[in-house]
Amino acid sequence: MIRTACVDRKTRYAYYTDEVFDATCDLHQGSRYVDWLASMLRSDPSSLRVYMAALGNTGAASALQHLQKIAEASSISPYLRASAVISMKYQTLRVPEQTSPILLSLYHDAGQPVAVRTAAVAMLFYTRPEIVLLQRIAVSTWYDPSMEVASFVRSSLISLSNLEDPNFSQL
Repeated sequence: MIRTACVDRKTRYAYYTDEVFDATCDLHQGSRYVDWLASMLRSDPSSLRVYMAALGNTGAASALQHLQKIAEASSISPYLRASAVISMKYQTLRVPEQTSPILLSLYHDAGQPVAVRTAAVAMLFYTRPEIVLLQRIAVSTWYDPSMEVASFVRSSLISLSNLEDPNFSQL
């Protein structure tokens, strides 16, 4: 609800009218919830996955730093780290220029678990990368130490090239 009401202006005006929705909700109020969710991440580790998903669902750029910390934390399980990367989906759609460097660094770090690297490259496709970046990623699979990651990238690029969806036509 925060993403649709406070963060994403296009969606807000599509779903809510001024009579139903107080137009004073803005990014500042959304960041208040991001701060609360981030504090809950630290205080309740048993519900980490739930709070990560909630942080990502806000779509707020300020949530990226918290999700990035989880994605890079080697003390956390690969499943939760990959979940943190996937939770960045709405940020990749809203602020791809801030999300791309994070995802690229996770993908290029061969020390990261396979699940984290594949999640990072999957989310990277949502940023609508330039063809040059896609070519660099394709070439990097030749030297990638992980066959799983290289295979995922290869099959993803083939699938993207065969898509007929106009949203992905530039890829």
